[in-house]
Amino acid sequence: MHKKMNEATQIYDESGSCGKAILGAYADEIGIPKDVAARMMDGFDGGYGDCGEMCCALSAITMILSCKCCKGDEKSRHETCGKIKQAMEMFEKEYGGIKCKDILKGCTPEQAECRMKVKDALLILDILMPKEDEQDE
Repeated sequence: MHKKMNEATQIYDESGSCGKAILGAYADEIGIPKDVAARMMDGFDGGYGDCGEMCCALSAITMILSCKCCKGDEKSRHETCGKIKQAMEMFEKEYGGIKCKDILKGCTPEQAECRMKVKDALLILDILMPKEDEQDE
């Protein structure tokens, strides 16, 4: 976790993107090149195309949980959706919303400390990700 935290922080400091930071830290683990992960998140920045909608940190969490938890069957899809809902609830409890416009409340990402949200998103993933022994079931 410490390595992912450092990597995500570095990506965030370079890009200013929560989603790029989170997906980039997990890129190797989910089997995509880091540059592809960064490009995948471009349209999600600022809450879906800078519209202030779903926080791109949550978009990245959704992608990672889907890659790690879904096995192509209805049962695992349902379980994954449950984990995504948990992530959304955790995020909303901590930040008062899941949309960028609600989280930022008119502030810039720097003023709203989005860098901290990256770390919190990684902690949420650590809680919700299947452990190695669960992935083999």
